Amino acid sequence: MELRNILGRSVYLGPGSSKMDVINEVVKKPGQDKAFYVLDIREVVETVKLWRQLLPRVDIFYAVKCNNEPVVLGLLTALGTGFDCASQSEMEQVLELGAQSSRIICANPYKLPSHLRLAQARHVSLMTFDSETELHKIKANYPEAQLVLRIRYDAAISQISFGEKFGVLPEKARTLLVAARALTLSVVGVAFHVGSECNDPPVFYHAIAAARKVFDEAEEEGFKPYLLDIGGGFPGDDERLMKELSHYINIALDHFFPDDGRVKIIGEPGRYIVASSSTLVTGIIGKRRKDEQEHSTSSEMNHVEEWHNSSSLEKENKVKNHEQAIPNMYYINDGVFTSFSSVLRNVEPITPTPLVERPGQPLVVSTLWGWSCTSTDCVMKDVLLPDLSLGDWLVWSRRGAYSLCYFSSFNGLPLPEVYILATPDTVKYLKAYENELDGNSTSY
Repeated sequence: MELRNILGRSVYLGPGSSKMDVINEVVKKPGQDKAFYVLDIREVVETVKLWRQLLPRVDIFYAVKCNNEPVVLGLLTALGTGFDCASQSEMEQVLELGAQSSRIICANPYKLPSHLRLAQARHVSLMTFDSETELHKIKANYPEAQLVLRIRYDAAISQISFGEKFGVLPEKARTLLVAARALTLSVVGVAFHVGSECNDPPVFYHAIAAARKVFDEAEEEGFKPYLLDIGGGFPGDDERLMKELSHYINIALDHFFPDDGRVKIIGEPGRYIVASSSTLVTGIIGKRRKDEQEHSTSSEMNHVEEWHNSSSLEKENKVKNHEQAIPNMYYINDGVFTSFSSVLRNVEPITPTPLVERPGQPLVVSTLWGWSCTSTDCVMKDVLLPDLSLGDWLVWSRRGAYSLCYFSSFNGLPLPEVYILATPDTVKYLKAYENELDGNSTSY
């Protein structure tokens, strides 16, 4: 494994290298005025290592949709993970990076016929289904596919639920098994997805129990299932929650799927693998105060009048309590059509920090606007920031998941550049991992 071949571009190396070192170097470049990311591959390596410690029986099939940066996919290929692909493009991308076709699952229950034919040509046989119509489509386009029946099992608490869109109720799964048998298709396993960013750890135990019953029904219908796919839903930066989820998963696997070598277990983490890996840096390209708008609402005018009629002490208290009458409005070189599309789904990003600290400076209630020409491009409202100037930079942590992958060409806005950080310790680990693989023919 040659690290620079995996990365495919320049990397920042050095004993003192850190994300902030890279950020400060980039912003000092002459003419630098675009948003950019710093991706620390150490964070990806560490999450893979922790997953393998917490869930030793669950093989990683990374959800490509979460972050399809070539560096991330190449690194995960080198680390021996599999991939959850939803389309022809995702399949082709990971195959070109060296992924084995047997290490890919087409986890989108509804596929284009052309994508099925591509999967057949590239020998990607694992794929999910949850309806009889999909079975007929598969029969017509890829009859030798290895099918995984997706059941519905929703967490009580999750950021995004998939149950309304995907998955057959476990008690109705046998109907699809009978249909698959009638079409002489091969059902090799069961899958589920409890919902994105699950905060209901016991749901994994119950979902695995439900999958066990469907496994038994599949065997009764003459199939020989060997795969359990526990899906995604793992947190991006909450190790405590991840350990709790793992606890329930391991107990359920030991009880319902004993480790006797007959069943392979896979999971589809996305956010968990990459969320903490990337830091976004955006610049202030415009600024005005709220009172500079041509028209103000009556409530805003009353708020301003109240401010002017306040005593000095009252004004001081309002500032201390972040009650400034005239908030700042900033315009940044990024927005909801590039890195912040999650805002359109009512998922507010973590409050950024100024690159240059301003200790002791009062905080101002501010609005951060994206740089496109639509009023829907609002990144954050009522965020507390010090008074900033044109050319200042904001640092957004944990932006590695579901950011650049949602990029739109709306307004012709450019994609932020990605800078790669690889520290000596990470390079050392990767080389040791490579040597271990070279000396051991058994895959991880």
